Amino acid sequence: KDIGKRIAAAKDIGYDYLYLTTNGSLRNDEFWLDLLENSGLSSIKFSINGGTRESYKKIHGKEKFNILLRLVPYLHK
Repeated sequence: KDIGKRIAAAKDIGYDYLYLTTNGSLRNDEFWLDLLENSGLSSIKFSINGGTRESYKKIHGKEKFNILLRLVPYLHK
């Protein structure tokens, strides 16, 4: 909750490099882009945990493999 505000607060008190590790499955493209552009976040590390759609579904029980793969080039600057 309020991750953008928390990242901005950490940046304000002097942390130079801030990153977030996530599986990315609970948010949409606009959320991640806004977080990168407006919070002070330096990078996002997506932990996809599956080399194929099938293995991802087996591990996570969800069909979000292709959605997560699409996020990487979308957010790459």
